[in-house]
Amino acid sequence: MQITNLKLKNYRNYESLDVTFSADTTAIIGKNAQGKTNMLEAIYFVSIGKSLRVANDKDLILHDKDIAKILANIKTIHGTKKIEIVLSKKTKKGIKINERQASKVSELLGEFTCVYFSPDELRLIKDEPANRRRFLDVLISQLDKIYFNALVRYEKTLAHRNKLLRTARTLEECEDSLDVFTEQLVESASIILLERYKFIKKLEPHIKTSHTYLAGDEECSIEYLGPIKMNVGVVVPNDPHGSQRSATPTASRTQILEKLKQELLSEFNRNKKRDFEKRHTSIGVHRDDIKCMLNGKDIKVFGSQGQQRTATLSLKLAECEIFKEKTGAYPVLLLDDVLSELDADRQQKLLEYSKKMQTIITGTYLPKNLATVKVIKIENGKIL
Repeated sequence: MQITNLKLKNYRNYESLDVTFSADTTAIIGKNAQGKTNMLEAIYFVSIGKSLRVANDKDLILHDKDIAKILANIKTIHGTKKIEIVLSKKTKKGIKINERQASKVSELLGEFTCVYFSPDELRLIKDEPANRRRFLDVLISQLDKIYFNALVRYEKTLAHRNKLLRTARTLEECEDSLDVFTEQLVESASIILLERYKFIKKLEPHIKTSHTYLAGDEECSIEYLGPIKMNVGVVVPNDPHGSQRSATPTASRTQILEKLKQELLSEFNRNKKRDFEKRHTSIGVHRDDIKCMLNGKDIKVFGSQGQQRTATLSLKLAECEIFKEKTGAYPVLLLDDVLSELDADRQQKLLEYSKKMQTIITGTYLPKNLATVKVIKIENGKIL
C-alpha cells in the first residue's frame, strides 16, 4: 500500500499543495506550526473519512473559504486508485473513489490503510477508556464493514435509549419502549463484542512480538474488559462472584451471537432500574475497556512513561502487522514527530522496522539516521 501523490485545496493552513512521496521513506521537515501534522492528518482522512483531531469537518476548511479538497493517488496490490474528498461548510462531505461517488463513509473503509503514531498517542495507555475503544473501532472498521455498520446502529440506538431515560417521568411509563431499544442495542452489541474479542485475540501475539523487538525481555499483553467474557466460542458472564454459563466450545458464529445476545439482554435487564435512576445506559460496549499489561501488571498503573510509550508503539506496530495479515499489504506508516520522544536504540529499531512499508515522518530537523530519504521542507503551508 502506498500513497504516491497528495493534493490539498483550502485544507487547514494549505491554500494549495501538490506533493509526491517516495515509495520508501519521506521526511517532512519544518518548524512547529507550519503544517506538517496537517499533511499527515489529510492522509489519514483519506483512510477513514474523518479527522484524527477534530470532530467537525468544517474546522478543517481554511478560515475564509467555503470548500476544502483532498485528492490522493494510491497504489495497492490490486492496482491504482484515486480518492477525492470534498469538505463544505454548507453541505455534507463528498467522497469519490476512482471518480465514483460514494453514498456513505463506509464505502471508503479498507480502500487505503495507514497507521498514525505521534507522542499524543500515549493517551492510548494513560487516558480514558474511550481512547482505547476508538483505537479498536477505527482499526476493526477498516477491515470489517459489518462491524462499522453495527457501531453506527449501536450509537444511534444508544442515543434514543438515553434520551428516553432522561425524559421519562417513571420507569413504568417508559419500560415498554425501553425494552424495544434494549433489544435493538443488544442486536448490534453482540456483533461488536464478538468482533472485539476475536480481534484482541489476533492482536495479542503481534503486540508480544513487537514489544519484544523494541524492549527485549519485557512481556506485553492485552486484555478486553467487558460485561461478558469469551473464550474460543465459550461465552460466560464476566462476574467474579457469579456462576459461569457457557455455550459449547464448537458453537457456530450464529450460536455464539445468540448466546451473547441472551447474556447481554440479561445484563441490561439486571441494570434497568439503575439505568433509570442514573438517567443513562450504564453498561454496554460503549463503556468497555482494554487493559495493557507489562509482565502481568497494568501498564497504566505501574508502568513508567518510557514503558507506556514503548507499549503504545508496540500497539501501533502490531496494527501494521494486522493490516498485512488481513489485506496482504502493509499500510502506510505515518510518524508524527516521534523520533524526538525515543531513545537512540528505539529510534533505530523503529526506523529499521519502518523499512517494511512506505513511511512518512515529520520533525523539526532531519536526524542523521534519515540522511538518505526524500526530504520535503514545509514553511507556512508551502513547500520550500
